Amino acid sequence: MSEESTEYRAEPLPEEPQKPAVAEETPAGPPASNPDAIGTLTARVTELEGQLTAKDTELSEAKRTLNSQAQDFGVIKMGYDEAVTAYRKLAVSSNSIFTEELITGSTIAEVDASMQKVTGLAEGIRTKLEAELRTIVIPAGAPERSGPDTSGMSPREKIKAGIQNK
Repeated sequence: MSEESTEYRAEPLPEEPQKPAVAEETPAGPPASNPDAIGTLTARVTELEGQLTAKDTELSEAKRTLNSQAQDFGVIKMGYDEAVTAYRKLAVSSNSIFTEELITGSTIAEVDASMQKVTGLAEGIRTKLEAELRTIVIPAGAPERSGPDTSGMSPREKIKAGIQNK
């Protein structure tokens, strides 16, 4: 055998058309000669248009309901705000340690928390004052009896003071 025959020569293969990895689905149009397919598609389009109309009606009804509820919420919110204001005024008028400046809040819970804070502050002050009063010693017994100090008075003022005491 010759040297040429032992060599391997690769010949290029003819190119094959490559297929896409994922086949794309394209809607096949109805054949013009198939009236059943056209009728089916027309019925489907009519059905979808009906569903669209129903959804539009449902959406506009939902919008009307939302607007109505938003108006109702506004009225209720105004009533709630007025109730909180009245509650705050009642709290201030019912307790002498509360003032309008001390009681704050835009909800009932905030007003309650504010009242508890002020009450705690007042109790703390009261406790400190009571402790301070316990440390002050007041002598027992009545003070010494003496008349008014007349050393700086004129004779006329002394006479006047003497007449008033009788």
